[in-house]
Amino acid sequence: FIKNKLKKNKGENQMEKLNIKDVARKLAERDLGATIKENEQFLRGLVDVINEELEKGNEVAFYGLGTFTVKEVAERKGRNPQTGEEITIEAHNSPKFKFSSSVKELVR
Repeated sequence: FIKNKLKKNKGENQMEKLNIKDVARKLAERDLGATIKENEQFLRGLVDVINEELEKGNEVAFYGLGTFTVKEVAERKGRNPQTGEEITIEAHNSPKFKFSSSVKELVR
């Protein structure tokens, strides 16, 4: 797992933010047999596959990480914050991610 480390910055805890290139670099440092560029291509492909499967309404689960799902959100009433006018928010699908219990345990 890649765990962000807290940095002390003027007395405040600040999380480090990793992007795909950072993760690819960390994987390459583990000597798994792939370059940073190959890891980056793999990660971008992985994101594409997850997106495609969610678009189809499928669930994508990674043991030890978590599960990507699509949740149906029902139509509901809301308010326009600028005018206060009541509006109808249409039903739609929303992507969700639920972390595994092992990941939750890491950050407690």
